[in-house]
Amino acid sequence: MDVYSTGPFLKKWFVPENTVIEHEAVDGWISEVLLRGEGWTGTRLYEHIINIPYAEFRKIAYFLPNFEELPILWSQWCYLGRPVEFIVRSIEWPDENVAIDTSGYNYARYRAAAQFKTRLSGRVQV
Repeated sequence: MDVYSTGPFLKKWFVPENTVIEHEAVDGWISEVLLRGEGWTGTRLYEHIINIPYAEFRKIAYFLPNFEELPILWSQWCYLGRPVEFIVRSIEWPDENVAIDTSGYNYARYRAAAQFKTRLSGRVQV
């Protein structure tokens, strides 16, 4: 299990195209857009981390595609048994993380910027 700080979870939220263009022009982290100036608001444990290419990460962070449209994410998500909550991480930029909560859907119904904090050793009992 890994511990992540998360920003606010945004429900079915799209990033406006002009914001995408402006943000990419200043070379910022994609996941920062999801913070919306609110900073880190919580801490959560995550069992599943899915590493995906930058192109898929960009789509999942900025937009709201169905997972079937992202072949690497779809394949790994299905392999893990379609977990409801998980982290997606950019392969090219491993500090780029987005927390996903599907709430039973095939898309990121809720998503938030996420920042890795620590890996817990041993078994976590809840």
